[in-house]
Amino acid sequence: MNIYSVYLTLNINHMNTQEYVMYGGAFNPPHQDHTGIIATLLANVAEKVIIIPTGKREDKDYSSVSNEVREDMIRLATEDFGKNIIIDTTFLYGDMATTTINQARYLEEKYKKEIPQVF
Repeated sequence: MNIYSVYLTLNINHMNTQEYVMYGGAFNPPHQDHTGIIATLLANVAEKVIIIPTGKREDKDYSSVSNEVREDMIRLATEDFGKNIIIDTTFLYGDMATTTINQARYLEEKYKKEIPQVF
């Protein structure tokens, strides 16, 4: 995914500013494209970005790095965004499968509204 795909996904030109947008992914490791997407979201779409790193999945190999290290890397990569970033580790450390529908249901229950998602 790159910044252009964020524009396509959210159709930024026609979207009202949102209080929250969820950005999910492996972030293994987090890199410049991730932070570029976050910056674009904050500049154009959202007041806050909720980052949800994926938990263990059958189709991904995370054996080279622990969940704690992944969380630390995400925190370091996003620290310049300050309080505009929420890192939610529910799926990273939990047993719930990291699927789009599970994330959507979880976010709606937690925030009491539908949260737009970017992957």
